[in-house]
Amino acid sequence: MHYDFKTSYSQDVGLFPRTENRVFFAALAVLLLAAPLVLSNFYITEFTGIFIFAIIVVGYMLAAGMAGLISLGHAAFVGIGAYTHALAVEAGWPFLMALAAAASVSAVFGFVLAVLSLRLSGLYLGVATLIFGLAVEHVLTAWDAVTGGAEGLLVGSPVIFGFDLSGYTAFYYLSLVALAFVIWIAANLMRSATGKALIAIRDSEPAAQSLGVNLIKLKVLAFTLSGAVTGFGGAFLAHRVGFLTPEGFNIMMSLQIVLAAVIGGLGSIAGAVMGAVLIGFIPEIVSTVKSVLPQSLAYQPGPDLLIYGGLLAVFVMFEPLGLYGRWKKLEAKLRTFPMDRKETFVRTRTYMKSERAR
Repeated sequence: MHYDFKTSYSQDVGLFPRTENRVFFAALAVLLLAAPLVLSNFYITEFTGIFIFAIIVVGYMLAAGMAGLISLGHAAFVGIGAYTHALAVEAGWPFLMALAAAASVSAVFGFVLAVLSLRLSGLYLGVATLIFGLAVEHVLTAWDAVTGGAEGLLVGSPVIFGFDLSGYTAFYYLSLVALAFVIWIAANLMRSATGKALIAIRDSEPAAQSLGVNLIKLKVLAFTLSGAVTGFGGAFLAHRVGFLTPEGFNIMMSLQIVLAAVIGGLGSIAGAVMGAVLIGFIPEIVSTVKSVLPQSLAYQPGPDLLIYGGLLAVFVMFEPLGLYGRWKKLEAKLRTFPMDRKETFVRTRTYMKSERAR
């Protein structure tokens, strides 16, 4: 049986509080760095797409998971970042400057959306963000003089300091570094005072406000940061697909982002990555299933939506804490073995006195 014996405050706020955490992440880093040496170009491309999608889901998590600000139109930030980056690269901007432009413009739109929806929460906020997403998709289609409209926009190659990184392996490593950077930023934010205040807002706005938390300021900050990180991921997605069209940033993408966050576990960076990995492999799973089905069934519309909906229903009913919640339960069970008891891991909910039903 394992006991946590901490002798300093730094052990509570450290990125890797335990030795096994450091060993696990070091082994994972080595595995990811060595993967292109043994994988085919197809799987290198698939993992690159998953890294980029994980960046986007982590960006969504900064608003929905940390502050409880549910958004159903986050694909709009992905599209804004992708088109801003592509246009900046086309104009001759350096790659890193174009990345900064994509994140900055998306952050501005996140700030504006947050200011316009300050008084909304829950379902109403979700509807407002859904309308925002549909509006951005329409603008990207109608503003064909800039975005290319329905005809699309070709994306240039990522070039850093004269090195073309558009190759399979080079772009894999570039996306991996970008994901590690975003996770580092998000992890440091979560363990800061600002991150704790955002989590307090998510858990109970009245309690957070009673402790002196500025709700308006932090909600705006959460949406702004979420927009910036999501737009940053959109810039990498632009190079991943190579050709941008407005329908690529529709409500389906927004639902995939929400689904990945919920399945992975809202409020957890590791959960965001887990959800992105699962959702990222679903198209490949669907293709494999279609290959063994009769043609009369394989080409029927809607199997993707059926799988997404079924996954969401299963997790909401049987594992509302997501993949990360299940992982933490397993970890706790192993730590307390052989003294573990089933009752220890029963899911319970606590209420503030002001939130109890009367």
